[in-house]
This record gives sequence, C-alpha cells and structure tokens, in this order.
Amino acid sequence: MRWNTFRASFKGLTFRERTLLGFLMLPAHLLLHVEGREHLRSIQRPFIVACNHNNAVESLLVPAALMFLLQGEKISFVIDWMFGKVPLLGSLIELIDPVYVYRKQSTWRRLEMKRPCQPQRSVLEECSRRLSLGRCVGIFPEGVRNHDSAKLLKGRRGIGHMALRNGVSVLPVGIDYPLRVKKGRIPFIGKTIVRIGAPMHFPLRIAEYRAASARTGRAGLCRSTFLAACTTYDIMLEIARLCGKCYDFPSPSTDNFESPNVTTQEDLCRV
Repeated sequence: MRWNTFRASFKGLTFRERTLLGFLMLPAHLLLHVEGREHLRSIQRPFIVACNHNNAVESLLVPAALMFLLQGEKISFVIDWMFGKVPLLGSLIELIDPVYVYRKQSTWRRLEMKRPCQPQRSVLEECSRRLSLGRCVGIFPEGVRNHDSAKLLKGRRGIGHMALRNGVSVLPVGIDYPLRVKKGRIPFIGKTIVRIGAPMHFPLRIAEYRAASARTGRAGLCRSTFLAACTTYDIMLEIARLCGKCYDFPSPSTDNFESPNVTTQEDLCRV
C-alpha cells in the first residue's frame, strides 16, 4: 500500500486536509495491518461502517486509514464532543467530518464549560441526513471503549434503526491486536489488525421495517424496534468474528418487545 496522500487521486481534499491525513498516516503505516480492502471497493455508496471499540487511539487511526483507502472519501464517525475541543486533536478529528454526541460530561472543568447546547437534530437524524446526501457514516455500536479482551459489549439498537430506516448496507470492521491473543489484554497503543468484512445487506428487513414504521400505534413501533434489534445482533456477530471476541448475548425475541414495560426508543450509540 502506498501511503502518499499528495498523489493525484487525493485531489478532492484541500491542502490542509491532505497534510492532516498524511500526518495521521505516519503512525497508521507503522501500526495498522488492514485485511479485506477489496470490500471497500465493492460496497455501494452510501454505507455505514460498524467497528468494535477497544481504545482511544484506534478511534482516530482507523477512520483515517479507511479514508485513505477510499482515496480521500470521508466517513463521518459518531464521536463524543469533547474530543473535538482538544487542541490539535480537534483539528485531526474534524478531518473526518464527525457527528458529535453532546450528552456526556467532560471530567475537565474547563472543557466542560465549552460543551455546546444540545443540537436540534438527534444523532440518528443527523446520521440519516448525511446518508441521504450520499455521505458514509461510521459507528461504534458498543457505545463505549471496551477493554475486555474476550467479549464484546451489547450492541446498541441505533445502528439497526439507522441501517433499516435509510436502506443502506453495513460494512463490519473488526479491530484486533496480536497482544490481545498473546497476553490477554487490550493495549493502549500497539500493532493493530483491521479486518474489513463483506458488506451486509438487509433488503427484506428494510421493507418490513418501513412497513412497520408506517403503521400507527405501539404494534408498529414494537415491530420496527424488534427488526432493528435483530439487525444489530447480526452486525455484532459478524464484528465478533472479525475481531476475535465473542458476543455472549441471546438473539432478540418478539416477546421481549411486546411487553408494555419495554422502552422501544433508544438513542444512537455514543463512543
């Protein structure tokens, strides 16, 4: 793989964006080994990238590497707002045109004072807007960094709603570390294996989801939520296979979504 971001194929980026991407590709070249790059070429645009989440470093290097492999095409990852406010780091994150989540409070008082008001659109609405414009979106369905070397956290239903509502494919990506296998722990930084899986399509489920969403009343809402949960479950199983962890959660059951005590609304996953 050539890592020169100033070649002609990247002419769609500004000079500043090329410089920032080139800066990020220096550590990415040393740390990342990417498998399954052919799936990036075969998937129809727009699409959703779904990754497991181990540490903070990968949340910057992996999106940058995917952007590089797509020859400068941006993937708007869902990211906590405070990372965009950190000097230098914020400039690097802006490179991927992120979708910010504003609910989490920062432990740094000065940074917390800069937290913007809640946006008019929800994260799901903002991601859907970008997908409708032909832009790709990236999600960490676990919602938080997961330092467990063997198990994934439960995937949040937001990614299922997003895929079915917008009728787009999902590109599963597993992030793994040789050190996880050798020593049973997730490193803060180290050699990283990025496995890109085959695109996942849900045409029948999309049609049923849209039909259920068009119905009024709780029955339609419960059905669409169940379909989103099933889609999330399938995505998490594939991510588990790609990253080498297990997903120890039962498959969704319709009984779980028909109880009047079950909440069928869920915000999109945070990082």
